[in-house]
Amino acid sequence: QLARGLQGPLTLVCAPAGYGKTTLVSSYLGASNSGHKAAWLSLDEQDADLAVFVRYCCAAIRTIFPGSCSHTLALLQAPHPAPMNVLIATIGSELAGLPHDFVLVLDDYHAISGTAVPELLAGVARHWPHTLHLVLISRRNPLLPLASMRAKGQLSEIRMHDLQFTPAEVAQYAAQE
Repeated sequence: QLARGLQGPLTLVCAPAGYGKTTLVSSYLGASNSGHKAAWLSLDEQDADLAVFVRYCCAAIRTIFPGSCSHTLALLQAPHPAPMNVLIATIGSELAGLPHDFVLVLDDYHAISGTAVPELLAGVARHWPHTLHLVLISRRNPLLPLASMRAKGQLSEIRMHDLQFTPAEVAQYAAQE
């Protein structure tokens, strides 16, 4: 299911604590046969600041594409904050210009509060860069236009019921111990 989701723009892995969300994604992307270049960003409350969030995302992306996102980072150095539409257009353009597809994982996305970061992501979603496959790992639904993204086929979801073991899987796991 995760492999199919990574063929589209956004995969949401959403379930309460302890369901193995991070383990699932890291195990899959760490497997040599996944074939995906991935950048990983683990979020916390301080990352809700838009400038911090964008800097960290750019730094994560630069682990795959050194020197990328330079115009986006330059906007953050300006004496006055760039308008949101300019920031969205700049980062979207730079991501679309990258030489190959990649996965950006935003782990613990539920730690993000406020509306600035969701507004940025929703803006990028309106003109999704074809190179970007975003994986959001969260304990609750993000403040994104999920219904619209579902309708457009932009969203793949892995939810609590997908992560739960069946009785047969529990028995198989217990037999291994």
